[in-house]
Formats: sequence, structure tokens, C-alpha cells
Amino acid sequence: MPRAGFWIRTAATVLDFVLLVGLIPFTHKFFLLFWIAYHIAMWTWKGTTIGGIICSLKVVRVDGRPLDFGVSLVRGLTAVFSAVVLCLGFFWVGWTHTRQSWHDLIADTVIVRVPRAISL
Repeated sequence: MPRAGFWIRTAATVLDFVLLVGLIPFTHKFFLLFWIAYHIAMWTWKGTTIGGIICSLKVVRVDGRPLDFGVSLVRGLTAVFSAVVLCLGFFWVGWTHTRQSWHDLIADTVIVRVPRAISL
């Protein structure tokens, strides 16, 4: 399956944010923690998020093994590192031929585009 580029990944993230922004009044200062937990839970359960489902994206391991909680946890927590450095870790997707962000490289994962005929 083809690897997902920067813009489609950004679109999926924006869709997830729009979905979850309504929870800010309830989560207050814990929104970032909730955001990370949402991603870890969805990656473990479905291999994608709701934004990823809409954009036909899926997180897979480079070695082909199933995505489990441990890998999802590592990917979610190291995404903070990708964000802290002026989001350079996220922009990295657009600059490399492997289409991997820093947290993808650390967790040994990649986001692929799934054909619409395949159920997520």
C-alpha cells in the first residue's frame, strides 16, 4: 500500500481535532493528555483514528507485525517529541522518501493509504 504524505495526514489530524475540540470544556488542562490517550486507544483498537478512517489511512508496523498497545504507546508518547521541536518531527514526513515522522521512525511504523474497498 502507498505511504501517506504530509497533507493527507494533516487532514486526518484536523478532522480528529474538530471531532475532539468539543471536549475541551470538560477536559480543560488535560486535553493534551486526552488527545494522546485517544490516539493510543484508537491505534491499538483499529490501527487508525476517526480522521484516519475518513481519509483512508492506517498505521502499520514496518515489519508487518500487528500494531499492539506497546507500539501505539511508544508512537503516541514520542509524538510529543515531534511536536516540541517546532513540529519539525511532523514536517519530516514531507521531506523524506520513507514518508515517516520522527515518532514513526522511533516506533518503526508508517502510515499507509488504504484502498476504499478494504474495511478499516
